[in-house]
Amino acid sequence: LFDFVRAHVPGSKVLRQPAKIFCLFTFLLPAALALAVADLQAAAGRRPRLRALAALLPLLLVGDYALQISPTVCLLDNQQAAYAAVAADAAAKARIPRAVVIPLWPGDSDWAAVYQHYVSLYRIRMLNGYRPVVPRSYQEWISRFYSLNVGQVDDAQLAILRERGFHYLILHEDAFPEKASPFPVAYTLDRLLAHPRLALLKQAENIWAFELLDSPRPDAPDAP
Repeated sequence: LFDFVRAHVPGSKVLRQPAKIFCLFTFLLPAALALAVADLQAAAGRRPRLRALAALLPLLLVGDYALQISPTVCLLDNQQAAYAAVAADAAAKARIPRAVVIPLWPGDSDWAAVYQHYVSLYRIRMLNGYRPVVPRSYQEWISRFYSLNVGQVDDAQLAILRERGFHYLILHEDAFPEKASPFPVAYTLDRLLAHPRLALLKQAENIWAFELLDSPRPDAPDAP
């Protein structure tokens, strides 16, 4: 059913949870209720007891609506200095801003919604993102970079990223659940700060932005 709806119902491919496809069918509820009430009213002439039921259905609907909660409004950040630093550095060096945001996920985690909000503010391209249904080819390709979640970045990974125009790495310190890494985020952060080919660009609140360098920093410590 999901595959059919995604193929034929406009907009269904961008739903975050596939189960929300069923929400698209709620427009049928008023029509179904109207038909039910009409049938009850038509039958009420022959069965008087149905008149009360026909009148009760709309009242129940109104009562249910009155009991609904009033959702609060979540105000999203309209700026983020670490992401802004990436965009500004890329503009100064005449680059297209492209970044890898960690922790990395297979592609179906809603944690990536945080990344997508910030990159949308500064028009930054992401190596990793989110889709409700993730192609296996993407999962296999992104898995080669999972070691970034523990701060392990080797020269082969850097070569692939640089070849594709990715010059920045962004770490979300406050979006690092236990399933992202067997180690705490401080372990990952320490290894990234000590990496000879990563230079800290900006730290803003709990987000850290790094630049991928062509060669090791002269002041880089000896990494174990």
